[in-house]
Amino acid sequence: MPQCDVADDFEDDPYLLWREESLVLHEIGKYLNRTKHPVEVRLPRALADLALNSWRREGFDGNLEDESNENYRVRSEAAALALIGLTLEQGFIQEGDEVIFELDAWFVGAALEAADRAEALQKE
Repeated sequence: MPQCDVADDFEDDPYLLWREESLVLHEIGKYLNRTKHPVEVRLPRALADLALNSWRREGFDGNLEDESNENYRVRSEAAALALIGLTLEQGFIQEGDEVIFELDAWFVGAALEAADRAEALQKE
C-alpha cells in the first residue's frame, strides 16, 4: 500500500506528493472495483438516443498506430458513451422527455469528467 510521506519534499517538487496520492487513488479504485455501483439517472430522451446509436453502430477495425493522447481521450470518451448506450438497451423507463435507468457510477464519473474537461459544467 502506498505511503503519502513525501510531504516534506512537496515544496521542492509537488509532483512527488501528487504521484504518491495518485497511487492511493489507484488502491481505492481497486477496492471499489469489487462491486457494482448502480446509480439511478435521468437523461433527456434525445441524449439517450444518441448513446443508443453509438452502441449500435459498427466499430472501427482499422489500425490505431501512433494514437495521440488527445485521440486516445476522444476514443475513450466515445467508448464510454457506447457503453452507456448498452446500458440503456438493457432497459429504461420513459417519463415525459426523459428516460430513467440505472447506470454504473463508473460511467457517471466518465461523463462528468468529460464535461469538466470540455469546461461544460456549470460553476456555482
